[in-house]
Amino acid sequence: MLRGLAVPPRDHAQLIAAAQRVIGYYQTQEVLDAAERLHGEEEALPLMAAARTLYAVALDMRRQGKEPDDVRSLLLLSACAYAMYGNFPSACAVLSDPEVASQLSELEIVAVSICMPQLAAKNYANLDDQASTRAFLQGLVVFITEGVEPIAPLVGQLEALMVGQASIAERVYLRCARLALKQLQHLSLSRYIIAVAVQFLFGLFKG
Repeated sequence: MLRGLAVPPRDHAQLIAAAQRVIGYYQTQEVLDAAERLHGEEEALPLMAAARTLYAVALDMRRQGKEPDDVRSLLLLSACAYAMYGNFPSACAVLSDPEVASQLSELEIVAVSICMPQLAAKNYANLDDQASTRAFLQGLVVFITEGVEPIAPLVGQLEALMVGQASIAERVYLRCARLALKQLQHLSLSRYIIAVAVQFLFGLFKG
């Protein structure tokens, strides 16, 4: 993760716009259908650079005393970009910033729960019973816990949230989170396959 990079203020808008264009490309259905390709560094390099750029600009803006909401938005988008190619440790590191967790909307909580899955159960428990995102977060918690449940219903629910009452910014976060959800599926499936293989080998040695 890039830390402490000083960025001239006049360049903030250009850097943010460039990073957003890269993220926009990776939000397409074509990329979503081949999400596993982003596990290779070469394929994920532009997205990696976008995530680091947004993080560096956010830190620079904070040092300059810029509007906290603008800093928070950039940090959240940076975390989403990291999760889009499966770099959940970096996403979690960014989301651990106290400024990100302040005043999250319901839909931002959904994006955070996908990009930092260890928070999903807690976020679900803290939701109001009438929250529109409750069904999705419940399904997400089950998926994270069991790991091999079909993900298509979750993707459908997430896409329905995008076209509801979401703001433009929230739609951006959710579109990022949709790809992150696919990465979460691949990681969960990998863990499941490894667990089955270990059990098989243990059975051979025990037998």
